[in-house]
Amino acid sequence: MTPAQPPLIDTPEGLSELVERCLLEKAVALDTEFHGEKRYWPDLYLVQISGAGISPVAVDPLAVPDLSALGRLLENPGVVKVIHSARNDIGVLLHHIPGVSIRNVFDTQIAAAFLGYGEQMSLANLVKSVCKAKPPKQYSMSDWSARPLSPDQVLYALDDVRYLPDIYEKLSTQLERKGRMQWFLDESAGLTDSATYLTSPEDQFRRTRSADKVKPQHHHLLWMLVIWREELARSLNRPRQFIAQDSLLCRIAILAPSTTEDLSLLRGLPGGFTEKYGTEIVRLTTECSLDPPTNTPHIDPPDQDWGRSARKDILRIFLKKKSAELKISPTVLLPKDTMERLLDDPPKSIEDLQGMAGVPGWRKDALGEELVDLFNGRLGLVLSKSRGIKMVRIR
Repeated sequence: MTPAQPPLIDTPEGLSELVERCLLEKAVALDTEFHGEKRYWPDLYLVQISGAGISPVAVDPLAVPDLSALGRLLENPGVVKVIHSARNDIGVLLHHIPGVSIRNVFDTQIAAAFLGYGEQMSLANLVKSVCKAKPPKQYSMSDWSARPLSPDQVLYALDDVRYLPDIYEKLSTQLERKGRMQWFLDESAGLTDSATYLTSPEDQFRRTRSADKVKPQHHHLLWMLVIWREELARSLNRPRQFIAQDSLLCRIAILAPSTTEDLSLLRGLPGGFTEKYGTEIVRLTTECSLDPPTNTPHIDPPDQDWGRSARKDILRIFLKKKSAELKISPTVLLPKDTMERLLDDPPKSIEDLQGMAGVPGWRKDALGEELVDLFNGRLGLVLSKSRGIKMVRIR
C-alpha cells in the first residue's frame, strides 16, 4: 500500500541526522532532481539518498537551502557515493555546495559500459537488466520546482536510488570477476575533479560552431563576442544560446558592425536583439578595431588531409571489432576527442600512447599494442568469408 507521505527531509536537523547515518554506511546511493532549461546554472529541487541500512529518503533543498551538512558525506572517502550517470548530478552539487570536494564516486553507467550492458545505459534499463524490476515512468517530466510535491512524485524520485545499492554490489562484483575494476577506476578518475566541470572561455571559443569557417582576421572580434556572451549568460543565469546562437556570433564577427543600424541589417537577427545588445556589440567592435586582443585563442583551419577520413574509417572498423571482443562500447574504448588526437599525432610506441592526455592505463591494456601496430603498418584488417573482418600481423 502506498504510504500517505513518503519520507521527505525539510529541516536542517533532519539533514544532519541523515548524514550521520550515511557516514556509517559502506556505500550510499545519490540522485538529484533539477531543472536546467533556460538557465546557466541548474536549479536543484530534490536530493535522493538510500543505502543498505537506509530506506530511500529525499531532501528538499527549497526547505533546507544550506546543504553544507551533505558536503561531509560527499567529501568522506570511506563511503562510496553510488550515482548513475554522475556528471550532471556532481556538477549540480558542486554549484549548490560551494567549496565541496566530492570523493569516491561509483558511476553505475560507466561500470555498466565495461560489462557489456551498452553505452549510456539508462537507469531504468539497468534496473530492469540487473534487478529484474520495472520502475514507473509517469513522473519523468514532473515540475520539481512545484510545492507541495505529491506523494507519488516523491515515490517516483526515490525509485532513482531504491535499486542503486543492489546494482552497485552486483556491478562491482562483476568488475572484479572480469578483472576490469582498475579499468573502471582509471576511466572514472576525472569524475571527482572539479576542473572537469569548468568550461573556460577558450574552450567555448574553440567549440563555437562554424568558428573554423570564420577567416582569421575576424577571430579577434569573435573572441571578444564569446567572452561578452559568457559573462552576460552567467549574470542573467541564462543559457549561452539564449543570448546569441554560435552562428550569429560568427556572422556579427564577419560583419563587424560600426553602428547599430549596420547590426540591424544582419539577416536572421532575433527580434529585439539590436535594442537589447546593439550598443554593447558596437562598442566591442570599435574597441577591437582600435586595440585587438593579444590573447585570442588559435583555431585550426578545416582539415585538408583527404587521407585522414580513410584512416578514420579504418580506426572505426578496428574499434568496432575490439568492442565486440571486449563487450565494451567503441566510444568508451576511444572517445571522439581522443580518436581525433590520435589521428593528428599517431603514437609510435606504447610509451607515446600512454603519455597522451585522455588515455588512462586501461586503454593501454585493452588496445595498446594492437592500436600502435595499426598506426605503424604492423597490423592489417582483412575480409574473411568465414570470420568477417579479422586482424592480421604484417611482417
